[in-house]
Amino acid sequence: MAGFRLHPGNDGVLYLAGELDMASADGFVADALARMDGQRDVVLNLSDLQFVDSTGIRAFLKIAKAVEPRPVVLRDPHPNVHHVLDVVRIETFGVRVERPAE
Repeated sequence: MAGFRLHPGNDGVLYLAGELDMASADGFVADALARMDGQRDVVLNLSDLQFVDSTGIRAFLKIAKAVEPRPVVLRDPHPNVHHVLDVVRIETFGVRVERPAE
């Protein structure tokens, strides 16, 4: 299993890579919240995130609750992650998914 990595971009976007699972979810939430400026929409780029499990989904929802009413946007999810987001219907919880332009 690949490790999880989070790095902030100069554009205010947080870039996720690797695997967001039980081993990394709590640290991800704390790190992501610490890096947010409180002014912008919360955009998480998932194009390099290869895997997410239920604890990763809960982490996205914890962040959404912590920053509301600002939106959380999950941008360009990898196909594996996109499938999981669709299965759990994450958009019904107020998290927006932006799919890659085709």
